[in-house]
Amino acid sequence: MMNGEHNDGQVSDTYLDNIIKQLEISDGSQATSCVRSVFVRNDAGTFLRKLDERIKYYDNEIEKLCNFQYQSFVKSFHELLQVRKDTTSMKNELVKNNQMMQEAGQSLAKKTEGLIKEYHRQSNIQQTIDALSQAFPVFETYRKLQECMEEKKLYPALKLLEQLETKHLVLVKEHRWSELIQHNIAKFRNQIRNESHNELKNFLENVATHADKIGKSAFAQAAARLDIDRRYYMLEEDRRKDQQQQADGSTDLTLINMNITEIIDFSPIYKSLHINLFLNCKEEFSKHYQREKQKQAPVIMDVPPKMHESFDAFKKYLQRVTGFFIVEDHVMNTTEGLIDQRFYYELSERATQQLLAVLRRAVSTSYNPDLMLDMKIVVVLFCAAIKESGFPVTPLLDVLMELRESYQQLLLTQWGQKFKEILRKDNYTQMVIEDETQYQLLLRQFPLRIEATEKLPFPRSLPYSESVPKIFLEIKDFAAVCAKFAKGLNVSKTEIDDMIRKPSNLLLTKTLKSSLVDLTAAESELQLNFSQLVQICINTIHLENSMPYLEDYIVALV
Repeated sequence: MMNGEHNDGQVSDTYLDNIIKQLEISDGSQATSCVRSVFVRNDAGTFLRKLDERIKYYDNEIEKLCNFQYQSFVKSFHELLQVRKDTTSMKNELVKNNQMMQEAGQSLAKKTEGLIKEYHRQSNIQQTIDALSQAFPVFETYRKLQECMEEKKLYPALKLLEQLETKHLVLVKEHRWSELIQHNIAKFRNQIRNESHNELKNFLENVATHADKIGKSAFAQAAARLDIDRRYYMLEEDRRKDQQQQADGSTDLTLINMNITEIIDFSPIYKSLHINLFLNCKEEFSKHYQREKQKQAPVIMDVPPKMHESFDAFKKYLQRVTGFFIVEDHVMNTTEGLIDQRFYYELSERATQQLLAVLRRAVSTSYNPDLMLDMKIVVVLFCAAIKESGFPVTPLLDVLMELRESYQQLLLTQWGQKFKEILRKDNYTQMVIEDETQYQLLLRQFPLRIEATEKLPFPRSLPYSESVPKIFLEIKDFAAVCAKFAKGLNVSKTEIDDMIRKPSNLLLTKTLKSSLVDLTAAESELQLNFSQLVQICINTIHLENSMPYLEDYIVALV
């Protein structure tokens, strides 16, 4: 029984020791369950005793530990007291040093603030210097631009404008004054464009002034190629001047070797074109130039008063027209896009129509064959000279054919008068030759030999009267004068032959026939008798027999 109670006590002690250990290691959450189990087992007294023992155990352990560490604690406490004294001293030193640092920091802050202000000042000065360095070229270029505009040096002004816009202003565009300069640049552009138009106006006036001189030089060159006499391009006043100066032909050589650029300065038109090209106004300038040319052309083409009464005025007029179109051709070939072939063709087409009217009027109002020949040569020169510039001359050459018809008609009228005069003065008796000399002279004029009279002694009578060789000579002269019209024309021998034969046939079949009819008419003032009428018949036969000789003469002319 004692052993059983002893064993139960051991179990209970072990159990309570475990409960206390759980309470020691527990975070307090199991305290309730542990206490309940103790009371359930009725071990509260034992548990309290065990718990007191355990507390005492820990008190002893704490006391031991404290006794072991006490001397170190006292020593540490004394050291801590000493640290407090040192800390107080250090604190005082720190306060003093902090005050000194604050004072030094305030001084440094002031100096730093001054340094920052000085840095900003230096930076502003440098920025100002940089801005002025950028602005100075702008102001200098702008000043030069104003000077060029005042002196109307357009080309340099254009270069300065380009420098301002592409090089200088882009660097100072943030400045407000650059807007003012930009605004003035637009004004300068308009001013330069207007000045270029003035340059063009002066150029056109120069062309109008020197067009006849350019044309005269072109006429001289064409005359040299075609071997035409100088009187067809030189004016009367020029010939008088040459005579006064005793010129030796140097004037002609000067005209022949003269270049258009020696007479007209083309630099204004080139400069104006370049300026408008830079200003992006090339198309507008081209249209302006063409409008001005269309206005100038009628002035150049205007016929001077009484031109048809003066051969010099006629030449000068055609020379002026030639010069005008030579200049236009030069401008077209030396500039790009100012005028084109279409504009030149339209301009020359209108001029051709007016020239045709002028030439036709000149033909219709001329009653002098020699003047007509001179006009023809001048027109040939005109066509040869102006053809080099691309001017259409075919319609003008057609006018030469009209001139030829008028010329031949005028010749027929004049020769009709000559025939009537010869027939009126003839006595219609056989022609008497006194000697061989007179006979040889007659044969040179009228080569028809009559076998029946060859062996007759002198004085010798011929079957025809004096009017026959005279009329034969006049017919030869007529053929020769007709042949003159072909001189200078680029025509074939067949065409020349046609120019001679057709009017010569008309001279014989119409003009001479009409003169003979008038002579033998009943109302004729001569009132010829029968023997004279018979002589007229004989004369007609011998004239007809002489036609082979006339044929040979015409062939020789061709």
